Amino acid sequence: MGSIRFLLAISVLVHHSRSSLFGFDFVGGPLGVELFFVISGFYIALILNEKYDFPGGLWAYGSNRALRIYPLYLLVFGVAVFAAPFFSASKALVVTTYYAHDNWANLPLWSKTYVGLSSLFLFGQEVSHFVGVDADGGVKFKLFGLNGNFLIAPAWSLSVELTFYVLAPFLVKNLLRLWLCFVVLLFARMAFGTLGYDPWVYRSTIAQMPLFLGGALAYHYREQLAGGGASSCSVS
Repeated sequence: MGSIRFLLAISVLVHHSRSSLFGFDFVGGPLGVELFFVISGFYIALILNEKYDFPGGLWAYGSNRALRIYPLYLLVFGVAVFAAPFFSASKALVVTTYYAHDNWANLPLWSKTYVGLSSLFLFGQEVSHFVGVDADGGVKFKLFGLNGNFLIAPAWSLSVELTFYVLAPFLVKNLLRLWLCFVVLLFARMAFGTLGYDPWVYRSTIAQMPLFLGGALAYHYREQLAGGGASSCSVS
């Protein structure tokens, strides 16, 4: 399972580099991200039901997830903060200037604070695709298209992933609750789709949540087919 997620991560990286790897494009960026979400749903359901199903397991689960994401992310974030003044939106790949006029130094304090905090804590970061702050520090709302209000452009997907990590313990162990949430959120995804795929579906936590839940459902029905036997997937 880890090797599949690694290949999907490479596919997304290749997509963002706007090139191919030895002539292969794999599955592309958006599809790679969404398949990653499905596999994450399966994997998180697996570990919550098989590895962390003990008193104190939720604390172990949460700390493990945080330690897998935040140390490396904060290192990249620190580099991004240092490098931001030297990059323009037209040149940066991972470090982007949400700043419409390319110069971090010219942004007002409110704008820097907004971008910095949303990038640092990750949660809710995808909201910045719809609401941001302009060069004068004022709030802006853009119904369609991307505002790009990040120091680290791809980090919106970590925001979506972390939100699922928080919700998963309350969803993936109860099959009826899992099905109910899956159906409701699937209808929400279809409704969002009427507004367009990107950002309304692709970068929306609500619209992406059915993919995680679909992966979790796959875990449960795999267990039923296996007769409740021991899992053949490794957990870590």
